[in-house]
Amino acid sequence: MSLSLRSVSFASLRQHRWLRRAAVALATLIVVWLVTWLAVPSLAKGPLERIASEQLGRPLTVGTIEFTPWTLEITLRDIAIGGAQGGPPQLTIARIYADAELQSLLRLAPVVDALTIDAPHLRLAHLTDGHYDVDDILARLTAPSDKPASGPVRLALHNLTLNDGAIDFDDRTVDKTHAVRQLSLKVPFISTLPAQRDIKVEPHLSFEAGGSRFDSSAQATPFAQSGKGDATVKWAGLDLAPYLPYLPASLPVRVQGAVLDLDLKVAFEQAPRLAVTLSGQVQTRNVQITDRNQQPLLSYERLTVDMTDVRPLDQVVRLARVELASPVVTATRNARGEINLAQLAVPAASPTAKPATPAAPPPQAAASGANPPASGASSATPPAAAAPAGPWPWRRPPCARASCAGATRAPGPPPRCRPPTSRWM
Repeated sequence: MSLSLRSVSFASLRQHRWLRRAAVALATLIVVWLVTWLAVPSLAKGPLERIASEQLGRPLTVGTIEFTPWTLEITLRDIAIGGAQGGPPQLTIARIYADAELQSLLRLAPVVDALTIDAPHLRLAHLTDGHYDVDDILARLTAPSDKPASGPVRLALHNLTLNDGAIDFDDRTVDKTHAVRQLSLKVPFISTLPAQRDIKVEPHLSFEAGGSRFDSSAQATPFAQSGKGDATVKWAGLDLAPYLPYLPASLPVRVQGAVLDLDLKVAFEQAPRLAVTLSGQVQTRNVQITDRNQQPLLSYERLTVDMTDVRPLDQVVRLARVELASPVVTATRNARGEINLAQLAVPAASPTAKPATPAAPPPQAAASGANPPASGASSATPPAAAAPAGPWPWRRPPCARASCAGATRAPGPPPRCRPPTSRWM
């Protein structure tokens, strides 16, 4: 009897020891949750504002930060980016809500189950010199980096929603303001990682501009059941002439007129892997392009691009047809012997620009006394160092498809297409 009592007492002590460990672990977890819940918002607010302000070159402020560690939910309220030269805020956002997942820590990349942006208000100004009041921000964000290219950004964002957006565009060249209101955008996901999450939103875009309302159509069964969704965008005969003066002044050409036709389908698919696919047709008509001196450079009657499978997140482009009708190219040479077509390869001249220093020849060439390669022979650089990671593969259709309609077939195997002069394939 004493042995059984001793064994029962040992078992109870052992059980109590595991219970105590579990209680200590639970208490520690609760304390960590409470500390992070109270400390993270105040500790993160200052560094976030400082780092973002340095990156943008403008002051960025955040009203409050809320963090729920047990669900990894974070909310930022009253975000504002300062305007140029002390003007009104360039961008204000009432709330940004993100529901992050534990996979973010495991993959060292953001994996977000839901992302909501409420009441963003963007203010843009077209200055009298043809530039914009956000040129300084764009220059900082697009500045070349010393880091080697590493392919697309690793992220997985699901259930993206933008509510009640607004845009004010102040065109000071003509003293007119354009306004966009009630901007609503819903995207099932934007992802470069194979992360399977529950999709709760359907693709949608709507807004009001110039007294008219645009509303895209979504055609899909509930995403949660099918894992697929399609959005159709159609816009016929859109005259781009009123919007062409807003193109950046740094472009090497000037577009004087164009008409745009869109008939696109944006397909979202979750299985067997995340994919965003564009298909349909994009067409521009009656395009007139001049050089920087307003002299004719290129004009054509119609450019039609039929997309079969374009997946921007996977860097894949497959086209069914590219047709250019009635192109006219005007090449001129000035008194200095400069051809206007050369403007397409160089940026606009700047008074502070310095001539580029020619690169030194490779050590092997210098040692052997070989002539340095010409400017067009840059392929001597190793491909891994010369080409960015993850090139976009392009594929044209075979001759049997409609894109070769009207083409003559060259004799001899393998068959090849000889397109007419007004058609590219």
